[in-house]
Formats: sequence, structure tokens, C-alpha cells
Amino acid sequence: MQNGNRVLSSLSTIQTTLFDIRHIQNQRSGQSRFTRSWKMTSIKRHLTRLAFRPSSSSI
Repeated sequence: MQNGNRVLSSLSTIQTTLFDIRHIQNQRSGQSRFTRSWKMTSIKRHLTRLAFRPSSSSI
């Protein structure tokens, strides 16, 4: 009976590690998506600043 319990506990630990790996991968993908969108918004902000600079300097 002790052996069966050991197998069950090892299976549960394997499941938890798989879940942790999946969770970490999800976090990473979310982080990369977030940074990508943030970079895009910063680039757009920079472009609008460049577009508005000539008109402001001419005034």
C-alpha cells in the first residue's frame, strides 16, 4: 500500500509542475503581449510628437 501512495504522490507532483510550467508560459506570453502593445503606443506617441513639432515651431 505504501508503494501505491508513493506513485500517487509522484503523479500529483508531476501534475502540479506541469500546471506551474503552463502558468509560467501563460504569464510570459501575456507579458510579451503587454510589452509589445506598450512599445506600439510609445512609438505612436513619438510619431505624433514628431508630426506636431514642425507646426509648433512655425508658430
